[in-house]
Amino acid sequence: MSGASVYQALGWRILPTLGKRPQPALGPTGPGHELATADPDLVQQWAERFPKTNWAVAPGLSGLVVIDVDDPDALRHAPAWLTLPISACVGTRRGWHLYLRRTAERVRRTVQVEAAGVHGVEVKADGALITLPGSVHESGHVYRWLRRPEFGIAPMPAWLVAPPPVEPATPRPARQLGDTADGTPYGMAALSELLLEVEHAPEGSRNATAFRVAVRVAELIDSGDLAGHCLDWVGELAEAAGLPGSEVRDVLASARRTAVR
Repeated sequence: MSGASVYQALGWRILPTLGKRPQPALGPTGPGHELATADPDLVQQWAERFPKTNWAVAPGLSGLVVIDVDDPDALRHAPAWLTLPISACVGTRRGWHLYLRRTAERVRRTVQVEAAGVHGVEVKADGALITLPGSVHESGHVYRWLRRPEFGIAPMPAWLVAPPPVEPATPRPARQLGDTADGTPYGMAALSELLLEVEHAPEGSRNATAFRVAVRVAELIDSGDLAGHCLDWVGELAEAAGLPGSEVRDVLASARRTAVR
């Protein structure tokens, strides 16, 4: 294979392809890119077995991110933050592949670039296969280096680094009401109903509902039907329903004062 020694020196993992998929004769491939290798002996065996094959690199396994530009005109209307450095580059049928050195684990996906209003520009990294120079497109176009990797591969620009994923809020587990340790059967039955009122209070009435329920719970505590910590359950549920912590503290304090009058 022409250029194989260069790719191996770079540590790129490559494989023979038919179209955009690995050669079927390689056997079950799953996602496909997983068969790519930097083993020179295996690459040589493949080259002898498939003398007229196309070749591809798995960028995600080779420390690369490749920008696939199908519409060069799209870059003329791209936002100012979308800058592309001078780097190894291959001419494709409709545009070019720009090879960049991966410097971060998280890489923006194509859909995130499109969301910013940029179309005709794809980001290829994990799970992708990129056709290498010397390969022939079904249209007859031959992929060729416009700038060879021996002249340097630039690091990916900052805009390609994806922000950390937003962790979904962990829902609070439903409060499990106990028996005698929490209050009398009468008190617990009343508390169960009161907590439901807080949980389902519509927006705009949550503060008033929480205060009314807290006063009633405080009265049940004063009568000996509920344990003192049950008032904290009202606060927890009110906060989970959307009341700010400062409002919850004020509601509970006011309820305690009202109940002892």
